[in-house]
Amino acid sequence: MLSVMGSCGMYDAAGEWIYQVGIPAKSGVAGGILAVLPGQLGIGVFSPRLDARGNSVRGIEVCRELSQRLNLHLFNSTRPALSVIRNITTAAEMGSKRIRSAADLAVLQKNSGRIRHIHIQGELQFASAERVVRETLRQSDLADHLLLNFKHAPTTDGVAAQLLAGLAATLVTAGKTLTFSGGPVLRRYDKARKSRYADLNQTGVEFIEDYELALENLEKRVLAEGSRPGWASIKLEPHECELFANLDADARRLLAGLFQKKFLCRRGAYHRSREHEPLDNFYSAGLGGCMDRAARAGAPAGGDLLRRHGSR
Repeated sequence: MLSVMGSCGMYDAAGEWIYQVGIPAKSGVAGGILAVLPGQLGIGVFSPRLDARGNSVRGIEVCRELSQRLNLHLFNSTRPALSVIRNITTAAEMGSKRIRSAADLAVLQKNSGRIRHIHIQGELQFASAERVVRETLRQSDLADHLLLNFKHAPTTDGVAAQLLAGLAATLVTAGKTLTFSGGPVLRRYDKARKSRYADLNQTGVEFIEDYELALENLEKRVLAEGSRPGWASIKLEPHECELFANLDADARRLLAGLFQKKFLCRRGAYHRSREHEPLDNFYSAGLGGCMDRAARAGAPAGGDLLRRHGSR
C-alpha cells in the first residue's frame, strides 16, 4: 500500500510530490489528502479547491510546509535506535558519588522518588524527540526534578531541539525542574530555548554536560527542599571522613585533639598566609563541595592541600 501511495497516490504529481514532500500519500478528488510516514505519524488534510492535477491546493502546501519544518522527508533517514528511551531510573537506583552525612542520605532516600533520570539514545529528530517529550511529561506526574541524559544521543536536528525547548518551558511553568546532561548537543538545546523562550523564567532549567555533576546538583536541590538542618549546624567528625574511617578508637581520639577549625573563603579556596610557606599541614574540609588532592608545585614532599574547585 505504501509503495502504491508513493508511486501514484498523487496522480500525475506523484513524482514531484515524493521529491519535494517525501511522504507517501493518497489524494482524493473531493479535496482530501492522507499522508503516512511509517513509524512516525499520519497527516490528514481537507480543502476542496483542486489544482489542474486533481489535488488539493492548500493540502499540498500544508504537507510541504510540515515536511520542511519538521524534517519529515522519507529519505532524510537517521540510524534507528531500538528505542529512544534507553532506561529510566530514580535517585535511589542511581545517585552521585558524593560522600554525604547520614542525615543527608536519609533525606535523599526518603525523597528519591522525586527525581527521575531519563536516559536517551540514538539520533534525535521529530518522531524520536516527540517520544522523549511524551515520556518526560508522563514522568513529571510522578517526580519534581527530571534529568535528560544525552550521553548516548550524539546528534540532534533543529526540530528536536525546538521540541525539547518547549518541553523545558512547559515543565518550568508547572513548577518542575529539568536538567539537560551528557554531551555537546546541549549547546543546541540551550540555543533553541533562549531563542524561543527568552522571556520565560528559566531558573528551573539547567545544562550540565558532566553527568556526575548533574546528579550532585539534583541531590543538592532535594536536600535544600527537604527537612535538612542549616549549614551552620552540621558538624562532620573526623571518623566520618572516608580517609579516617578505618582508624581505631585511640587513633580517632588522638586525631580529634590535633584538629583546628578553619573557615574557607566564599569561593571555596583555602589560601596560605605567606606565599612561600611550606605545606606542612593537612587540611580536611568538613563542609562544602567535592574535594580533590592538590600539591603546590615545588612544595616539600608530603605537603598536601585539599582544595575546593568551583561550585562542586
